Amino acid sequence: MLEVRYDEARWRVLARLRERAISLMKPLVAHGLNPIVYGSIARGDVDEESDVDVFIPLTASTAMIELYLAEAGVRVRDRVLVQATPSHVPKAYLVIDDYTSISLPLLKMTEDELGFYKLAGRLTL
Repeated sequence: MLEVRYDEARWRVLARLRERAISLMKPLVAHGLNPIVYGSIARGDVDEESDVDVFIPLTASTAMIELYLAEAGVRVRDRVLVQATPSHVPKAYLVIDDYTSISLPLLKMTEDELGFYKLAGRLTL
């Protein structure tokens, strides 16, 4: 077993990034969506360059998500469509800033595609 110890500065970074994720997830949860935060924030192995990656694991209207975020004072800076390969489900990315985005599938995802988020580490509210 590998034991990792973090200093107080690392714990402060983790707390700040998780608070950011919570501020994005709360308005989505309030409207019946079940977002997750995944990656280093979920695993706890963050640094100053870590992204805040929020994912909504079901199809939804990006316009409605933007409305929910706007009501919470969050402005979407950019919108990006990503399809990793022709056989993968396309996803919409709502970019908040250089280190923060919310993504969601535009079609139903396969179990294998959803499995990535389990492997990457994920948390809910």
